[in-house]
Amino acid sequence: MAVFPKILLALFGLISGFALMAAENAINCQMLLNQEQIEQGEFDRQRRMYPKASAQRLSQQAAQAGFASKDPETAMSKFNQAWRFDPKNPMAYWGAGIIRGWEAENASNEELRRNCWRDCVKLFEQAAALMTEQSDTTLQENFALDYAETRLQYGIFLQKENPTEAEQAFRQAEKRLKPLADRVPEQTARNRALIARASRQLSRLYTAEKRQEEAARYAKQAETMKGQMQGENKK
Repeated sequence: MAVFPKILLALFGLISGFALMAAENAINCQMLLNQEQIEQGEFDRQRRMYPKASAQRLSQQAAQAGFASKDPETAMSKFNQAWRFDPKNPMAYWGAGIIRGWEAENASNEELRRNCWRDCVKLFEQAAALMTEQSDTTLQENFALDYAETRLQYGIFLQKENPTEAEQAFRQAEKRLKPLADRVPEQTARNRALIARASRQLSRLYTAEKRQEEAARYAKQAETMKGQMQGENKK
């Protein structure tokens, strides 16, 4: 599995600067097709036309192109292509999940927003199941941050209409963020950046839950890490 050098994505910071626009309809995501639809599409037959190693390589290239795309439709097209070549490529689901999260944030109506959030969560869950096979620590940590951001945003969306499900989403986000935010800072810029981002996300989570003391503590920690990084950049 190729590790993309610029994989530190802020979820909903938008891949390569997507233009801010209202999403009227969800972009087609083939990873959400049911088994009957997959069989009708003959994706397995098409995949078998390539040697396994070639299909995996083409999948990696398509996923990388998706993350480099400048608009959501092109990006989703590339992630669909990555999935068609290799349905076990977690980057395809990860990228598609980011697109669905962007659509949820920019949906033109509540029904579309709700459906996009559900798709987003499903795609990240599919990616999580496949990420367990990845040994790269940086990749795992970056995925944990994006996965947690999905749960955090989904929880905030659900707070009024389904507090119980919102609580579950918050706890799932917290489970992934706490180990990253509470680790002992190593003397590396990447590690401090990771702690800062996890701390900011935890601060937002606790603010949403009105746990102000914990929110303030993690907000302060994020600023401390940021200050240390800025100080190093001036040297």
